[in-house]
Amino acid sequence: MKDPITTAYVIKGAVQAKKFHKFVQAVGQGEIEAMQYLIAVADILETQYEKRNSDDFDHVVFAYEVAEPFGAKVAKVVAKAGNMISTPYIEHMANGLLDAVSRPARSPEAQRIEYDKQCGSSADLEDYYQGINRQEHPMFPTADWRFGVANGHTIDGYWDWVYNCVHNWEEPQ
Repeated sequence: MKDPITTAYVIKGAVQAKKFHKFVQAVGQGEIEAMQYLIAVADILETQYEKRNSDDFDHVVFAYEVAEPFGAKVAKVVAKAGNMISTPYIEHMANGLLDAVSRPARSPEAQRIEYDKQCGSSADLEDYYQGINRQEHPMFPTADWRFGVANGHTIDGYWDWVYNCVHNWEEPQ
């Protein structure tokens, strides 16, 4: 457990969620396993926060505005999915919440690229999008890739091409 305060507020948010009982059922064995899952989820949130090297909040604001709502959101998503969700999706949710409370508005595309750059390989990127039931990247459609292949602009497979696009993307001015 990285930070007991963050963990406590993630658990508090989950327990207060309307469908906490469904969340517990989705995790599996019972409340103890659900709490262990939430401890791991709190560590993921803390890791995403640490990656920012940021002092955007004091810890009290972080607990109330980030950790508690994050716990509630995780409980809701897991209850709806009927099983535990993948680490990349938890990271995506954590970053979305951290962005919402800490940064000036950025374009949705810039936010998407920032999340995608956290994937260490094209396989990780593919796993993330398939994990959220997307067969292609929302900014880089397969039609564009096919055009590039047909015209000799790339010989990469689709997800390798997407990975390169993500890492070479620049926000229009």
